[in-house]
Amino acid sequence: MVLSGFVPKPSTPQIGKKSLPAHNKTSTSPVDTPKDIDANAVPLDSLSDTSNAPLLTKPQPLKPIPLANPDPLQPLDQLVTKQSVHMLPYIPFVQEISIGIEGVSLLKNTWNLLKNIKKHEPNRPYEYVGNLNILFRKNIQFSADLGYVKLYPDQLKANKHAYSANGFYGSVGLDYLSRYSITDNIYIGLRYSRAHFTNQTIPTQKDEQAIHKKLTASWFELVLGSETRLLDKLNIYGGCTLRLGWLYNFETFNPSENYIIPGYGSNTNKLAPSLNLYILYKISFIERMIKFT
Repeated sequence: MVLSGFVPKPSTPQIGKKSLPAHNKTSTSPVDTPKDIDANAVPLDSLSDTSNAPLLTKPQPLKPIPLANPDPLQPLDQLVTKQSVHMLPYIPFVQEISIGIEGVSLLKNTWNLLKNIKKHEPNRPYEYVGNLNILFRKNIQFSADLGYVKLYPDQLKANKHAYSANGFYGSVGLDYLSRYSITDNIYIGLRYSRAHFTNQTIPTQKDEQAIHKKLTASWFELVLGSETRLLDKLNIYGGCTLRLGWLYNFETFNPSENYIIPGYGSNTNKLAPSLNLYILYKISFIERMIKFT
């Protein structure tokens, strides 16, 4: 095998040694030289180790391959001009859900409870009112109220008997809501309300029997309300509503012609204004605006 860069150089026969001709038949070699071997060929073992062939050089060490940039956006930033991009927030179909309680009735219940502890009154009035609001797209809000009440009104001169009233009332309607700040809003709407309750006379004598009758009443309400955030982290809101009710259908109660309709007021008033205070807990589904820089 001949290495690249090396050329074998025929060596000169050394002095003192006699080379035998290949065709000499009197050679003492036990094996005759084949006829197909070239007589002028030089055996490899006769090459001198002191040849002037160039030596192999040590190869240079390989340079490390530079690693790729882990962030491919950096070279692109040098070619593209940065600009602020604003994306409109995604507005879900249902934006907010609010659950609340009416504050005035809560204060009245607390006051009547404290009085009952002192005077031990057997007939204690109470009222529980809750509401549910669902805000949709286009600032349309569905509102529903539900209340249960038990009343013991004072006897009027126009009535023959004192009475008690207890039952349920509720209202449903739609509002249009407008936000005039991040934490405040105002709305206006129309409600349909209905009450199912029972009036019962309170006997003043032992042999007198109580008269009771199941009654119904219906009315419409025009509502103007406002809300403000009280606690940011808990999403607690406080608000008030100014209502104007119009009574158009009710049943009479002969023992006491002038009586209170739960959720409305006196049946003698065709228009009944009222002011309500409430506390709400809101669950919001609105995503904030996303900004890329």
